[in-house]
Amino acid sequence: MDINGLRALAVIAVILFHFNEDLLPGGFIGVDVFFVISGFLMTKIIVNSLNNNTFSIKVFYSSRANRIIPPLAALCFFLLIFGWYYLSPADYRQVGNDILNSMLFISNFIYAKDKGYFDASSSEEWLLHTWSLSAEWQFYLIYPLILLGVYKFLGKNKAKAFIVTTTFISFIICIIWSNISPTASYFLLPTRAWEMLIGGVAFLYPLSNKKNYQVLSWFGIAIIFSSAIFINEVHLWPSYLTLLPILGTYLVIISKQKNVFLDNKPIQYIGSWSYSIYLWHWVIVTIGLYLSIPNWIFIGLPLSFPGRPHECLVFSHTIKTSV
Repeated sequence: MDINGLRALAVIAVILFHFNEDLLPGGFIGVDVFFVISGFLMTKIIVNSLNNNTFSIKVFYSSRANRIIPPLAALCFFLLIFGWYYLSPADYRQVGNDILNSMLFISNFIYAKDKGYFDASSSEEWLLHTWSLSAEWQFYLIYPLILLGVYKFLGKNKAKAFIVTTTFISFIICIIWSNISPTASYFLLPTRAWEMLIGGVAFLYPLSNKKNYQVLSWFGIAIIFSSAIFINEVHLWPSYLTLLPILGTYLVIISKQKNVFLDNKPIQYIGSWSYSIYLWHWVIVTIGLYLSIPNWIFIGLPLSFPGRPHECLVFSHTIKTSV
């Protein structure tokens, strides 16, 4: 199993889709891959701590905040500086509102009642991608409390069954709600929770360590790739089709195998920086669109990936000379 490798696949898929959806029509499924990974890791952290009687809700929240908030705050600070020089007053005010919603982790609520993720006008939303951070943060707030209560009052075995049942219920809600209100269903936690909970199921019900499940890992990767290639924004999402990338990610995780494709240095490097890459890439995409910079993909795509410190200076110079 290689979490960083999966993260790399997810963020590469999302980036290619956002820069040019023709490159990877279903690249948005990378977010679904991230959700499964998050559910797996959070369940692992919480359950292991509960089993060892060392779980602290304060420590859990603090560790999540320390990982998520500082990079997000840095991005928002950059947007405030950039917007001061390049945005119209009306757009700058809107960015200020978007920053507030993102830092409060409620942006998914705002977008759920506004416009669809795939609407053309959504490309004007500088922090549209933070909807997934908001959904995950809401999951982080609720999930440990539920697990703590279930473990305490029902015990370990029933807690595992409870997670499976909750996963199924969330999936049913997803299917129903997606047909009633596709936009809200796309952004909100109740219709996305099952994706994270599948990751929890992967941890709670591991396969035997006695066998080599390398074939599962390769099969899972193939499903993820196929989903990114053949699924597109025309399809209702999330829906039954969402089971495909979720299943692919689940198979890679439960295989517990080091996959030669996921374990190479470039993939590992990208995976280790996946959160920062995800945060910055959309703003870079939007800068090119907002300023109508020609052939921005050839500049913006490399800038989306971390490298040497002077890239920030190059980025600034590129914008000034392109406008």
